[in-house]
Amino acid sequence: MGAYASNFQPDTGSIVSDITDPTRSNWITAHAEATGLAIVEVERLWLRFKQLGCDKYGTLPGSKLNEPQLTQDPFFKNVLRSFRSDDGDIAFQTFLNAMQWCEVSETEMKLRAIFQLLNNGDPVDQDHLVRILTRLYPEDSEEAVQRIAGVFMEQMDKRKKGYIDEQTFVQWILKMPRETVEPVLEFSIIPSDINADAHRAFSTAQPASLDEPQIPSDELLGHVARRCHKRDWSLLANNLGYLQEDIANIKKTIGNDSEKQLLEILTRWRVQNGTSATTDELETALRESGFGNV
Repeated sequence: MGAYASNFQPDTGSIVSDITDPTRSNWITAHAEATGLAIVEVERLWLRFKQLGCDKYGTLPGSKLNEPQLTQDPFFKNVLRSFRSDDGDIAFQTFLNAMQWCEVSETEMKLRAIFQLLNNGDPVDQDHLVRILTRLYPEDSEEAVQRIAGVFMEQMDKRKKGYIDEQTFVQWILKMPRETVEPVLEFSIIPSDINADAHRAFSTAQPASLDEPQIPSDELLGHVARRCHKRDWSLLANNLGYLQEDIANIKKTIGNDSEKQLLEILTRWRVQNGTSATTDELETALRESGFGNV
């Protein structure tokens, strides 16, 4: 991701693994303090990081990037490679920073980072675009790929320069409908099967009371709002019992901050439903609304 990957590299001397390791009790809390993430979120991500194959020092060796489960998606592989340190490995702290970046970065920043992955940030001509599309659509014929590449170039290269640069790419994508672009950019750098396994492991590891339902905490509701607010969350609100009129009124009251709007919906749902507003109910609503990876 070129310059954008520098956001993930901790400064020399500030790497948590220099002062602790996964066997010590402060491994999670130290990373939470260093990254500003909630402890529960660091715990979840630590399970996912272990699923990726980190070593006993809490580092993902560069060699792991060549394993089949991580190389099926070339985009995913390139994203992970952007996070590597000089020795080719990925520290857990860097991984946390990267995950946070994927969640909170604005659309334009994500688009610029994606362009860096296409051709190391260099302009993309039609031949290179054909190679990219061939990897994305391996089942399509060469003729079909050439035709798609031609359409892309015709639409994006309005000045007939023969290539697409970063600014042209970003401006063209930003002209597309927001509801089309933003769901695509809600990518996860963790393969879906690993994400699901780690989620089940985390859920199993949590203490559950047989007598009292688990009510979502403020921290959890805030996490959901941060993850979902950039996409169309109307269906989620509907599944929590809110009509379009309710949503419109809340948006009018809160203003243009979509994260605060969604957080207000979630908070009202918890208050109004009392003990029925459980984490299981919230998880079901998220899954049925297309937010299963939150």
